[in-house]
Amino acid sequence: MGSVQYYAPQSLEEAVPLLKEAREIPSRILAGGTDLLVQMRAGVRTPERLIDIKKIPETTGFEIGVDEIRLGAAVPSAVIDESPELHQQLPGVVEGMELIGSTQVQGRATPGGNLCNSSPAGDGVPAMISAGGQCVIFGANGSRTIPVEEVCTAPGLTSLAEDEFIQEFRFPAPKPGQADAYLRFTPRNEMDIAVVGVAANITLDASGTCIAAKIVLGAIAP
Repeated sequence: MGSVQYYAPQSLEEAVPLLKEAREIPSRILAGGTDLLVQMRAGVRTPERLIDIKKIPETTGFEIGVDEIRLGAAVPSAVIDESPELHQQLPGVVEGMELIGSTQVQGRATPGGNLCNSSPAGDGVPAMISAGGQCVIFGANGSRTIPVEEVCTAPGLTSLAEDEFIQEFRFPAPKPGQADAYLRFTPRNEMDIAVVGVAANITLDASGTCIAAKIVLGAIAP
């Protein structure tokens, strides 16, 4: 791995000139780096610049609202797992994120990185889709919002432009009788890549009858 320039903007405004330059200078967004740095060491990714977004406040916090849950794209998995509120509101998302890597990796891995790595076996992605997640994407020309399922276009590829990154995720607050979950099958019990993962988001009425369901599968595409 050759020399790389490292930048850590402190705000969205500070990131704009770096994003504009990313149109000409090969750059990668650094959220947690648990996949990106491995890929760089292997020569799969060869950026000249890394733009670390972890010091941007909008990417590193979360907020539980009455109608909406906001989750920063660079919130570490360990922080997500330690939140009783997120366990209650987004159990499937928490279950997916807490399966990513070892304890050490959990301290770095992020939902934004898990999605933008665009691995078919990404454990955090199916539950974010089944929970109705939306991505707020920040770029040099402003912000836009798209569903989580529109980010990944192929293994290792996304629909984001070179001058964009995911700022945060937004999920509708669960309704009464609504809950979600994520499970995966792996050859080993721990520290393995999913052979198949499944996220379910189900709503029951007062009688216990299912009135809405969304099932999302992961790691099954060719």
